[in-house]
Amino acid sequence: MIAAFLMPIVLLASCGKKNEDTAEKASAEETLVNTDLEEAKRFAGEWRDDANNAILDIWVSSDAVCHGEIIVTNSENDLTFWYFTGTIVDEEIVYLDGERVDAHYDESGNVDDTSAYTRGRGKIGFSGKNLFWIDSKEDAGNGMKFVYYGEY
Repeated sequence: MIAAFLMPIVLLASCGKKNEDTAEKASAEETLVNTDLEEAKRFAGEWRDDANNAILDIWVSSDAVCHGEIIVTNSENDLTFWYFTGTIVDEEIVYLDGERVDAHYDESGNVDDTSAYTRGRGKIGFSGKNLFWIDSKEDAGNGMKFVYYGEY
């Protein structure tokens, strides 16, 4: 009788961790659901950080998903690209799928590009009228301040 009573408790206890993991995953996925197309459109356009030779292009799809590309000129022949899609969370674009691609152009204009990583995480938000970028993977956006340049 006691064993029959304890069996459901043991089963429930063993499911607890799995349910917590599932709940955390579901919570993270729910966090990346956009709420407002107009809020997302505030980010749209071309933004530049001249001090760091960087350009940030953001465009917004009809489902309020923000798509972005950041280009940093490292030298005359070397560029670094970051690509992401994200959603608005607490007035910032949050992304979980960032990809960094390093590109080298030879003298003939041929490109050798290499994906440095995928699944990068980060966020882009407003600081006054400018945008900041926090790249959680390697802190690449540290110190960058993007000024609005125009429509994309």
